[in-house]
Amino acid sequence: MTTQPLILWFENASREHVSLAGGKGANLGEIYRRVASLNVRATNGFIVTTAAWHAFLDANAGLREKIVAHLSHIDFEKPETLQTYSSYIWNDLANGAVPPEVVRAIEEAYDALGAFYNLPYVDVAVRSSAAQEDSHSASFAGQHKTYLNIRGKHSVIEHVHQCFASFFTERAISYRHEKNLLAFPDDGIAVLVQKMVRSDKAASGVAFSHEPLTQAPYLVSIQGAWGLGEAIVSGSMTPDSFTVMKSPQAGKCLVIQDKTLGSKLRKIVYDYRDRGSVRELPTSDNERSSFCLSDDEVRDLASAIIAIERYYGYPVDVEWAKDGDGAEIGTGKLFIVQVRPATSLRDPLRIESVRVARGHQPSVLLSAMSASPGAAAGKAHFIESPHELHVFKRGGVLLARKTDPDWLPAMRIASAVVTDEGGKTSHAAIVARELGIPCIVGAGNATRALDGRDITVDCNHGEKGLVYDGLIPLEKDDIDLRPTIEQKKKLITRVMFILGDPLSAQLFHFYPNDGIGLARLEFILENLVQIHPRIAVGEKISELSGEERRRLAALAAGYPNVREYFIEKLTDGIAHLAAAVHPSPVIVRFSDFKSNEYRGLLGGRLFEPEEENPMLGFRGASRYYDASYRNAFQLECEAVCRARNDRGFENVVVMVPFCRTVEEARLVSQEMESGGLKRGDNGLISYMMVEIPSNVLLLERFAEYFDGFSIGSNDLTQLTLGVDRDSGALARVGDERNDAVRMLIKLAIKKARALGKPIGLCGQAPSNFPEYADFLVECGITSISVMPDAIPQTIANVLKAEERVGRAKPTPREWR
Repeated sequence: MTTQPLILWFENASREHVSLAGGKGANLGEIYRRVASLNVRATNGFIVTTAAWHAFLDANAGLREKIVAHLSHIDFEKPETLQTYSSYIWNDLANGAVPPEVVRAIEEAYDALGAFYNLPYVDVAVRSSAAQEDSHSASFAGQHKTYLNIRGKHSVIEHVHQCFASFFTERAISYRHEKNLLAFPDDGIAVLVQKMVRSDKAASGVAFSHEPLTQAPYLVSIQGAWGLGEAIVSGSMTPDSFTVMKSPQAGKCLVIQDKTLGSKLRKIVYDYRDRGSVRELPTSDNERSSFCLSDDEVRDLASAIIAIERYYGYPVDVEWAKDGDGAEIGTGKLFIVQVRPATSLRDPLRIESVRVARGHQPSVLLSAMSASPGAAAGKAHFIESPHELHVFKRGGVLLARKTDPDWLPAMRIASAVVTDEGGKTSHAAIVARELGIPCIVGAGNATRALDGRDITVDCNHGEKGLVYDGLIPLEKDDIDLRPTIEQKKKLITRVMFILGDPLSAQLFHFYPNDGIGLARLEFILENLVQIHPRIAVGEKISELSGEERRRLAALAAGYPNVREYFIEKLTDGIAHLAAAVHPSPVIVRFSDFKSNEYRGLLGGRLFEPEEENPMLGFRGASRYYDASYRNAFQLECEAVCRARNDRGFENVVVMVPFCRTVEEARLVSQEMESGGLKRGDNGLISYMMVEIPSNVLLLERFAEYFDGFSIGSNDLTQLTLGVDRDSGALARVGDERNDAVRMLIKLAIKKARALGKPIGLCGQAPSNFPEYADFLVECGITSISVMPDAIPQTIANVLKAEERVGRAKPTPREWR
């Protein structure tokens, strides 16, 4: 007779009880106590422990020996043996008898749970919980059985018995083999019996305490849909997606960075015709067009997930449910129903990826949500059901409407996976990340459009996955950042990013860096906002075409007005960049579109002049105080204020581009102050771009209005040499290594250092030319900013330069 308890209540379970409660049970017991004070809670329940499993084996003479014998006959190179002998094991387990002491313990616990909720026949979920399950290295996603809508003592015992049998299903045996785990684990399996949350009358979903694709630690990713959560886990439909940004300061309101309406074509609900069963129903038009969670509920859920992550000390994967039955729990309440460590986390310091070879511009067949990074090429093959997996060829691209654990054999030999339905937390997405193959989900009609074609799947663009026509050549990147990190520790010169696309920041957040030295606001305008700033302040809206008005209405949908849409989207972009490098600075350059580029924004044709040479036209600082544009510039100031003050990103530094005269510096400073951006207030730092010879010659006078400088080598080169840098015919002339350009750069650095103010340079030359790094270091440059992929080479070049020429550490004031 075992001395271990057969039943363990959630309130008594913790991470120390993994061998007794299994991975799910240990985690859920821990959370049951920990989230009690939050707006999101966990429902009560009990665990039929691994001691009950061992009692079951002991009560059925010879059962262990039969299982071991069957396992010994399995040859994983011959799938038919796995199918045959796993079915034998299932039959032996299913025909075994649950011992009386286990039956009594389950009956007493079920009655106690009913009394807790004052429900004599409480509805429960019965879930398998193996000791190896929900660990850091193995999720066992869907490998063991879960049963929903179970009521009554006899039904609970029956389904606990089936969970025991599911310990040796074909897919569970295969998964343990894949993960190099014991075929017959010593600890065994436990079973959770948990009060059901009536999410079939509301919504449910999955969430990660980090962004699952890029592993960005500053983002919470939430997926949700109507009905029970099995539809999301299986990937049988495309859910709503919410991305929430964590604030660096306690007490700041969590911000929903992005939300995307999923198709949510179907939902899973209780089947009252067959107790213990569920069924799929089509969703209504209203359900498809509505988000399954309110903004407040998204923030409450994100707060709970952040608290759970903080308690555990590592990223977590959470299943949640919303109650739709006020009679049982409380209308509208959110509940945590499962917690596990996030699996398939890549080593962020070792980048092994496959990408499309440089120089190719392939034709895009479709674009959808990327769920696992990388690239692969092969013949696309649509598989209708797991029964057809035997015809799938190794190296092909697997097309499916959705996947579940039965699809694992095909996924293991696929080069990539593309599904019609599903989100970033679907089965296809989770398993693809574990297998390290690219995956696109929620592609709509991929199975029809791509079947039989030679295609290339490219998931190296953040959240956007692309499918190209044909077999495009691929290249492998194998970068180990550890040596770069060690080199970085020895540097005096700061090495920073040049970034503009907020979504790209997620891909590089773990690169060694000292922040973002140049964040181009115009990139955010172009990619996220898409409308001309003067439209946002209400000018000439009546002159927009019908199509332009429809597009504007679609962009601003869900916002109080167009102005608020503009400011919030701009704030989102700035905050995204600031979060990626916090607490290091992000130097946000105010918009520096040229007039021809502004014309490309929605409504731009109504405001922008046709200029002969836009490079020398109405751009940069000259716009900000101009009567025609100053109201639009105030929107940029407001966005910076919100990012710094409301969202807590005080690491945002502002920078003024293309400031032609000292008088312009004064006027722009006044405009900034009127927009709430006064130097020194709340630690605000203001920089100026040095990209015009006048900036260098009069740098001491410009310094009255700015705390630091950044050399824009491209513009400084064109204006020193009289070259239009857009002219291909003059590309050979416009070289920043020219002696005249170098003299101006050297002079600017000398003046800034004499003033005790930091001065950096933005450009690829220090990465491409080691001698240029020597030159800058010898001059005393404070920082160098390059594109993210050039960071390792730049650090190497700058370190060698510092070792060759020697370098005195700047004063603390110069580091500001």
